[in-house]
Amino acid sequence: MPQLKNTLLLLFIVSLCFPLNLLSQDNKIKGTIKNNEGTVVEFASVALFLNNTSFVKSAISDGQGRFSMKEVTPGSYTIRIDFLGYETYVSDNFSIKATQTLQLPPPLLY
Repeated sequence: MPQLKNTLLLLFIVSLCFPLNLLSQDNKIKGTIKNNEGTVVEFASVALFLNNTSFVKSAISDGQGRFSMKEVTPGSYTIRIDFLGYETYVSDNFSIKATQTLQLPPPLLY
């Protein structure tokens, strides 16, 4: 019994030393939104869908047309971009892996 307590105590101490950030999702998706003339589109709505069906999260493009989504679980996704006066853009499927930052090419809105 004392050996079990010592083992549990040792496991507890080791777990305190283990960096918790190794367990976190550090996956990111970034991109820039432009129109067909190459001008950035500010404040467009960007939605991320898992397997083209389940909504995951959303973002808004900034003043330079850039958007970023953090803590994305590895998987297969599509992005949908909406902005008043433009057709809705839906990306092809793409995958993100563990601890990956995915820089998407700029989608062009028409």
